[in-house]
Amino acid sequence: MKELLDNLELLNNGDIGALEKQIPDAPYRRNFIALAEKLAPDGKDIRTVGFTSVTGKETRKVALAIHVKCCASESTEEHATHRKVEG
Repeated sequence: MKELLDNLELLNNGDIGALEKQIPDAPYRRNFIALAEKLAPDGKDIRTVGFTSVTGKETRKVALAIHVKCCASESTEEHATHRKVEG
């Protein structure tokens, strides 16, 4: 759970470089970003999606904001491989 919250927090902060270090495998990282994008709020009816983890006496909260979808889309497009298929 800690790793999930760490990575969501990095994505939410737009720290794609740090996310790449945490998830070095590009396909796995793109999948994580795509799933996070689906969890992110739409900005119309829902503006924030929150996650709370309680471990012992420690409580940790991570909130996904609207801009996560923007960062996720840009990162996915930036690292996508485009191929031309002819035939």
